[in-house]
Amino acid sequence: MEKHLRALRFITALVVVAIATLIGWLLTIDEAAFEAMIDRSFGYGAIPDYPDKLPLPTRMRLIWAASSWAALVGIVAVWPLLARALYNGVSGAWRCGRSALAQVWATIPMWERWSFALALLVCTSIRIAFAVADPPMLDEALNWLLFGDRGPLVALTWYAAPNNHIGHSLLASIIGLLPVDPLLALRAPSIMAAGLAQGALYLLLRRICGLAPALLAIAFAMASPLVLYFDHLGRGYSMVLLAFTAGFGAAAHWLKARDPRALHLLTLAAILGVIVMPSVVYGYGALAGSLMLFSHERLRVLRAFAWAMLGIAALYAPSLIVSGTAAFSENPWVRPIGYAAMAESYWPHVKLAFEGLVGFRFGLLSAMAVLVLAAALTRIERKQLAVMCFSVVALALALPFIHGVLPFERVFVFLIVPLTVAIGLLVQRMLPAGAVGWLVLPIPLILVATQTIRLRQALPIAEAVAFRADGACSALKSSAPKRIIGQAQPLTSFALFDFKRGGYPIGARFDVIGATQSPARSGEAFIGWKTDLAVLSSDSLLFTDEGPDAIWVISSAPAP
Repeated sequence: MEKHLRALRFITALVVVAIATLIGWLLTIDEAAFEAMIDRSFGYGAIPDYPDKLPLPTRMRLIWAASSWAALVGIVAVWPLLARALYNGVSGAWRCGRSALAQVWATIPMWERWSFALALLVCTSIRIAFAVADPPMLDEALNWLLFGDRGPLVALTWYAAPNNHIGHSLLASIIGLLPVDPLLALRAPSIMAAGLAQGALYLLLRRICGLAPALLAIAFAMASPLVLYFDHLGRGYSMVLLAFTAGFGAAAHWLKARDPRALHLLTLAAILGVIVMPSVVYGYGALAGSLMLFSHERLRVLRAFAWAMLGIAALYAPSLIVSGTAAFSENPWVRPIGYAAMAESYWPHVKLAFEGLVGFRFGLLSAMAVLVLAAALTRIERKQLAVMCFSVVALALALPFIHGVLPFERVFVFLIVPLTVAIGLLVQRMLPAGAVGWLVLPIPLILVATQTIRLRQALPIAEAVAFRADGACSALKSSAPKRIIGQAQPLTSFALFDFKRGGYPIGARFDVIGATQSPARSGEAFIGWKTDLAVLSSDSLLFTDEGPDAIWVISSAPAP
């Protein structure tokens, strides 16, 4: 261990030197070069009409942000006790997760292992196929234009829009340093996280409730419309699901075995989950409250979550300094709307969220029925875990209401984990002892296949603008323009992202305008809404679709 500690302190010392070098460069760069760098790295670029823009960071903000990390990392380098605590925490979390998975893996038969590996391979292949086939969605385009394309430091520190899922954006920007399609860089972390989450959740269920219940419960999770929708798109929801699976599994292990390493894993999972998406703090707050209710060693639980909050604060410190606290607390999506508005809107909102989680009407009623029945009927040795499933869901729904915030429905995707565990516990109680697990295999296969087909049929309607914009961008490229004139969100973002992905002539220029302007010179092309356009000659029309808000692509020369 001493060798590892020396290596940790050496690495942190190198990081401090690198940050000090960055601070020195920030202090010495001249004003004109600094302003150009800021505009290139933090500006809104070709999205001038983006609402709720943040003021660009100043030189001192960047220096203070870098200094905060230099101080935090430097403490680890010079304080052996903190370095040892950090090493013990991370290594303990790793050993806890590895030993738990290894134990359940050792108990399952060979045919199940092969089936498990085949299921992961097939599901991952399907996700890759969807990722290749589906056009970029608006949030993906914005994520790349504002964060991923600008490098890891910008992704980590600039919260210019709430769709910056920082952990995901960081990984996407690192992959984007390679010569790969930006859409692949955005979607690869989600696909990898979705596969890991699927495997981890199944093994957690297998450990808790046996083969047949695990198969039926994992079918619910994999057939959830929210999971199916986001498991291949370039967003952070798959990573949140993976982190919450690890955290919930650690909490369950703590309740059963009081293994201190489980609290280390829970702490690490909370830090990683919240760094991907701040709103998942509702889930970990619910998990903390539940453990405080059921655990007899509340001080240790409280200490674990205190460490988690310190870790989250340390990782968010640069972005809080660079972007300002208002970027996280005052943007329209997290700003409290008042209890009168919450009382009117919250339950319809929650009902809609549960329809997305469960996949049919009355999803909230069905989920609550499962949670209550699981808590009431589960055998005594697992009853505490079943009650914790109910309390996590109840608290996770109560906390946003107390906060006065109406989060996006998809924020509640982490509730798949306690709902799935509750289903497994309830099915275990209802099935006869010794039920043959492989007999239920057709049920999850049919359920997941049916929901997947339904989603694929509904996606072009739900994301109609993305699919229409994809066709428009293909038509735009067909004219090989030297200058592209874009107008009005979200078409600007779709077209500019397509421009970034390539396929346009080298040296082509993209301009955003604030008023209708048809192409005037040869080599110019326009993308915009039909309602925004003046009367133009029909021989210049490259693309249009139906409806009063149809997209038009117009070139100064006829299509080749």
